[in-house]
Amino acid sequence: MEDQAALLADAWTRAYKGGFLQLHVNPPRVVNKLSARPECSALIRFQLRRTGIVTSQLHRRVKVDDPLSREVAQLLDGSRDEDAITKIILESIRTGQAELRENNAIVTDSERVAAALKLQIREVLEALAREGLLIG
Repeated sequence: MEDQAALLADAWTRAYKGGFLQLHVNPPRVVNKLSARPECSALIRFQLRRTGIVTSQLHRRVKVDDPLSREVAQLLDGSRDEDAITKIILESIRTGQAELRENNAIVTDSERVAAALKLQIREVLEALAREGLLIG
């Protein structure tokens, strides 16, 4: 029995040293599924206003390059649902404050913009969740 405990302790130690195992006193405040009103931490929103690199809830550096992801993340304070986020960004596009790209080309047709934007925002939210950037 002691040999098994020693083997297990050694395996856990190697996993921890190799970065495969994380130990926490409290579970990290992070979600991997989208809620009705997605939320990024205030720290992440602050970091994105200054740079494209943020610290995830899992203490990893994450690069957020594309402007749409950065704009969406700025709106994720937990007060808006996906439709409200889409409407705000759609208005930014209509007023020329932002642009929507699809396959590296700017989308200008208003009907196409609305449909493409809805899909892209969903993809952005899912990516933010995968990267450990959502807390709600």
